[in-house]
Amino acid sequence: MSLRVDNQAALNQLDGEGSSSKAKPIDGRIKFVGALAKREVLKAAYLKSEKMPADVLTKVLEAPRLTDLRVIGREGWGALASGSAAQLWTSK
Repeated sequence: MSLRVDNQAALNQLDGEGSSSKAKPIDGRIKFVGALAKREVLKAAYLKSEKMPADVLTKVLEAPRLTDLRVIGREGWGALASGSAAQLWTSK
């Protein structure tokens, strides 16, 4: 299973580089997800915040960015590589 996150500190915690005092309330969750990553059940990878498809559901977005993320969600990352997401969205 793949997990994409836009928080490099979270990735570092999964890799076992320790946690801060602010992370103590979620230490159990971090250890659980870290154990899944070590067993290769889960693969966590960094994804830039501006390319995060989950933002469609969690943030108020401007129209061009919303269109790009909708295309990514519907057609995958290859859609953006082959042309403008806005053109792809309006041409169908």
